[in-house]
Amino acid sequence: MRRATLLIALVAFLAVTAQGAFPSSGDAKAPDQVSRDEAIAAADKDPKVLDVEREQGPLAATASVNDEDGRWEVAYFSGGEELVLVYVDLHSGEATESWTGYQVSWKMARGYSGAFGHKLNAPYVFIPLCLVFLLGLVDWRRLWRIANLDLLVLLGFGVSHYFFNRAEIGVSVPLV
Repeated sequence: MRRATLLIALVAFLAVTAQGAFPSSGDAKAPDQVSRDEAIAAADKDPKVLDVEREQGPLAATASVNDEDGRWEVAYFSGGEELVLVYVDLHSGEATESWTGYQVSWKMARGYSGAFGHKLNAPYVFIPLCLVFLLGLVDWRRLWRIANLDLLVLLGFGVSHYFFNRAEIGVSVPLV
């Protein structure tokens, strides 16, 4: 009888301690993380959000935690269209990135390092490859041939590529 009472007391003690040690699924946030409302409040102060609100009027905000990188994603909508996306740090509550226009829905246009080509886009790799291409194919005997101009035009796409990698699509696309 005494052993059974001790066993029941031990199980009850462990159940109570475990319940307090682990956050339940109903907890809104861990103690060191900003809440959903705090993330939206931080994103509301972003200059891009303020500019779009000036142009479009009031925006509806939604927020969710991105499981890949552990940041709040605060999205702003008007008329069912997502107009602004703001990333807020989960721990500090600071807006770290904000995107408008085509960069909201097209992650590739944000200029993230390594998104395309990885090390091939590095200037110390890309520029020597362009020079090898140019020096190997130029007709040195007849420099004013149209084929040499074609080579320069092809290498000109590298200038557009440079701006694309810096997320300056407004410059990159017209250069093409």
